Amino acid sequence: RGLGDVYKRQGYYRVNYDEENWKNIKEALNKANHDGIHVLNRAQIVDDLFSLSRAGIVNYNTSIDIIRYLKKEKNYIPWLSAFSQGLDHLSQRISNKNDSEIFAWFINDLTQDIYKHLQFEAQTSDFRTDVYNRVNVLSWVCKYGNEECIKLSKEAFAEFKAEPENRIPIDIRSVVYCNAVRYGGAEEFNFLYNRFTDEEISQEQLNILIGTACTRDKNLANVSEF
Repeated sequence: RGLGDVYKRQGYYRVNYDEENWKNIKEALNKANHDGIHVLNRAQIVDDLFSLSRAGIVNYNTSIDIIRYLKKEKNYIPWLSAFSQGLDHLSQRISNKNDSEIFAWFINDLTQDIYKHLQFEAQTSDFRTDVYNRVNVLSWVCKYGNEECIKLSKEAFAEFKAEPENRIPIDIRSVVYCNAVRYGGAEEFNFLYNRFTDEEISQEQLNILIGTACTRDKNLANVSEF
């Protein structure tokens, strides 16, 4: 029977394999149809790999080599596992420009197909998990230099700034705010900063806080006291 028929993960433990079995898992994940491995198992494999690498049990080269299968993954759960576990941890360990450029290239290569699949704005064919996945994917691809994502974020923010009554779609609002501020300047930051005190909806206040936190200008960040 297939992995997906038998091994839907249950229990609180990590699973490590020998080199040959990791190779077999990689081959299974990279088949044209990887649904033979249940989606929960795919997510758990990603989670286990990064956790085992952090513990020094599995080489990071092995983990990265296997999770490259995500280039053709469309499901939200394995992507959530990658973003919230291994990739976030790796991003925090980068300390120099050269590593930053390599990591940015890796993220853009890994997410190229899922970004094209989900697109920047909501689609009529979206499942709820696509909505969740879009927010995560856009957050990462914009942060690491996807030019189209940055351009569309800045355009959406400019339209909102010109006509504030026309709100940005709620699902991507925090992403748009963040990247307008990240790739903008004092004008974008101050616009959101000034809206915060007038805003009565707590979720929108949170979106604004998330957005302003993305500034790369330490002077703006230091003088701000919400």
